[in-house]
Parts: sequence; C-alpha cells; structure tokens
Amino acid sequence: STQHFKVNSKVSVKWNKRWWPATVLEIHPDQAKSYRIEFESDNTFEDFTPSQIKERNSSSSNSNNNNNNS
Repeated sequence: STQHFKVNSKVSVKWNKRWWPATVLEIHPDQAKSYRIEFESDNTFEDFTPSQIKERNSSSSNSNNNNNNS
C-alpha cells in the first residue's frame, strides 16, 4: 500500500538507519524519489521514496500534543 503525504506534512524520514523529524516540501509524482523533504534538525533538503517516510503521529501515541484547531 503506497502512502501519500501532503505538502507541509510533519513526517519522519529514514536516513542513515535512523528516523528523523522532517517536513514534506514538494511532491514529485513522476519520479521514484517522489518527495522533497526538509530536515528539521538542520534545514537541509533531500528526496525520499515513500518507503522511507512515515507519518510522525503514528510513531508516538502521545495525545498531549494534538494540534487540532477544529
């Protein structure tokens, strides 16, 4: 099942065998490395495939930081 991430989604990306907090900047639907990611730690950019990306919410079941402004 291919996951789809929206622009500005807060995600984690797997790089160097670790998961890093990042933000989706751009989507490239026609390319294998289909997401342009910005690392929050140092504001660098990299392209990643969906298999290297996961929703950050799913990694922590901490309901204290729900930013639902609805």
